Amino acid sequence: MLPERIIRVLHIGKRVSILKKLTEACIEYGFHASWTNQLKQIEVITATYQASDYDVITFEQDINTETKEKLMIRFTKQNPQIKSITRLAEMPSLVIDQVQQLFRSDQHGLHIERIAPNQIELANQKSCHIIVKHYWVNWLYQKKEAILLNLEVDKGEMTVAWPDKSKQSYISIVVDDQVVEVLS
Repeated sequence: MLPERIIRVLHIGKRVSILKKLTEACIEYGFHASWTNQLKQIEVITATYQASDYDVITFEQDINTETKEKLMIRFTKQNPQIKSITRLAEMPSLVIDQVQQLFRSDQHGLHIERIAPNQIELANQKSCHIIVKHYWVNWLYQKKEAILLNLEVDKGEMTVAWPDKSKQSYISIVVDDQVVEVLS
């Protein structure tokens, strides 16, 4: 479930093809989105892209920590409410989940606890619809996605496990059409 206003997203990274694909996916979903790959000129990025024009700044995973920190210091001065994703996935549907999760309501009533590297326990206090999605990159660097759970549940507890498919693995948990958590 999205807020009533349109979410504005800026993607920052190195690979133009990835940035374009992620930006297109965000626009198709209904976000306003743009991108830049001018990483060597931090002053140019923060002058060209004002944080006050965005709700979320995302960073590709392979950008070094120092650059991310410098940019976020400048962007936070421009907009103290700016949100960021510092480990942006390269899978369009997962990026949508990552952005949505930043604007979740805490009224979902689901407690999530990681009990093993590839296992979570879910405890809900009320009836709801839960979807658990698994995203991963296989050994051929193909991006994959699977629904692990899609269920109407009453209150109670359940355990969800997923195959340990790769180091680049994410779990997205959706409650009543609202992304409430993205785990990596």
